[in-house]
Amino acid sequence: MSVNNLPKKQVSGYIMGMVPLTIIIGVFRLGYIKFFYDSLGLNEVLFVVGMTIFMIINMLNDPLIGQWQDNTDVKKWGSRRIVYIKWFSPL
Repeated sequence: MSVNNLPKKQVSGYIMGMVPLTIIIGVFRLGYIKFFYDSLGLNEVLFVVGMTIFMIINMLNDPLIGQWQDNTDVKKWGSRRIVYIKWFSPL
């Protein structure tokens, strides 16, 4: 079903459901930035460089991991995710 075919009430419900999550994520991000700057005394430039490196690595590995999960044999494992939860949860 296309997004254009969804009723506005349903779309509004999805949007309102994302508001609390977005607020929690924003508070966490501000909290850990404050922790690195104030508590650990990390230089702002080093923090920005580290976050940039993290974002570049994440930009490259997210599509690869998505492709890897999409190509999982569902008939063999029963689910696309259960095999990864089973084998990679100890990490």
